[in-house]
Amino acid sequence: MELAELKRRLPNYRKYLAVFAVLWVIELVIMILLLSGTVRVECMGIRIDPAGNIYVGLTEEIRVFDKSGQLLRTISPKTSKNYVFHVDGDKLLLDSASSHYVMDLNGAVLEERSYSELPSFMQTPEKITVKGATYYFHCGFYYRVTIEDHGEKTVAVQMPTLDLIVKIAFFVMIAAIFVFVLTLLRKLKKQV
Repeated sequence: MELAELKRRLPNYRKYLAVFAVLWVIELVIMILLLSGTVRVECMGIRIDPAGNIYVGLTEEIRVFDKSGQLLRTISPKTSKNYVFHVDGDKLLLDSASSHYVMDLNGAVLEERSYSELPSFMQTPEKITVKGATYYFHCGFYYRVTIEDHGEKTVAVQMPTLDLIVKIAFFVMIAAIFVFVLTLLRKLKKQV
């Protein structure tokens, strides 16, 4: 359909084009935030080391926090794809579709391994107890680590608010664009 035909069918076509452009600009900003790594929205897993430090696997990095939630360091998982990992004493075992690494707790690769199938311990547990404190993991749409120590529960690590807002906005904007296009098509069909 040519622009002249669209103008004839939709007297307020500029309004529709403006709404469509705004929706796409917002979605573009969201995608830039996601692709640039400014926000991290995918939780790959959560683990605890023997010292009680918390490892949160995110897209393209593993963030290491102390028990109070202070960021200590980040570790490169050596892959930008999905991966799972496990802390085994003073080693970090990492498995992706193309690589299987044994790393030290700072991220230095010690060796590469090969598995015929993924070991079951690589899956994030719901909770784990280390040094008398119980760590509860939630690694879904929203990630969070809660620590119960001597009957008192505190949230040590949780998804940053900006990351959560961007994740929700991404899906809302896709739905809005879909609804907009359907509405526009329905209006065009009525005018035929």
